[in-house]
Amino acid sequence: RRVHGEERTVWTSHATLTTALVLVIVLPLSLVRDLSGFRFASVLSIGTVGSLAVAIVVYALSGAAPGHRNGPLEAFRWSMDVFYALPTMIFAFGAHSCLPALIDELQAPSIRRLDGIAACAMGLCLCYYA
Repeated sequence: RRVHGEERTVWTSHATLTTALVLVIVLPLSLVRDLSGFRFASVLSIGTVGSLAVAIVVYALSGAAPGHRNGPLEAFRWSMDVFYALPTMIFAFGAHSCLPALIDELQAPSIRRLDGIAACAMGLCLCYYA
């Protein structure tokens, strides 16, 4: 099969790459018994998303982005395209299904500590997705 003039085989197909990533990354993470096993993966993913967001903002502000205008930048422009991002936003803020496992992992579970964890997580999502 040809894609963009290049010959694609089973080993270079999208389906093979997706299957390999699931087997190498997602499957081992789904087999972890307690949440402490996610420490490294969580820190790595938060750092990766944060550095990618900073790189995008620096690239956009540098004027090298395609379609860059010399006028003032718009922080937000309303359009119906906003609804394409809505599922991602809802997924980011909808981590309530993980709450029982999180409470079970806390050493001294209390409502006050849980409120602090929830506020920190929501603040982090707000910073990344806003």
